[in-house]
Amino acid sequence: MVEKDIIEPNLAISKYELDTECIQQSQLFMEAGVKYVEAAEQRDIAKLEMETVWAELDKNMREAAAERKEKMTEGAIENSIQRHLSYQAAHLHYIHKKAQADYAEIRKRAFEQRKSMLELVCKLYLSEYFSDINVKGGKLSQEIELETIKKEVAKGGRRKIE
Repeated sequence: MVEKDIIEPNLAISKYELDTECIQQSQLFMEAGVKYVEAAEQRDIAKLEMETVWAELDKNMREAAAERKEKMTEGAIENSIQRHLSYQAAHLHYIHKKAQADYAEIRKRAFEQRKSMLELVCKLYLSEYFSDINVKGGKLSQEIELETIKKEVAKGGRRKIE
């Protein structure tokens, strides 16, 4: 079984730290890309090893059959190779490395998508989508709240200001 991080903590975007998120994006994407390349290389090496085991087994079986003066069909050779323990081990190793490369590719794609989402969140921020300021009676509600606090302080009242 392949160890995989189901949740990638660096994929989350904080709307309160967009500057940091933008600065980190290229580094995070680079790291995901490098991990994918490394995993793809390991996958390709495992595939080559599996194919080499296949070729060696194929050669040995054909030579053994020729020594015994037996004829083996292609299907019989293929079935024998697939049942051979060394081929099965190489094949399982390849499947494991392929899965790791697939997960690394998914991670890389997620960071590509994160870039697009980061751009959208920045656009939403610039359009004041996340603003909690409402217009009320021609004045901003925050200005009304500030005036209320000033009046209470002038009267000698105490109010916690957040």
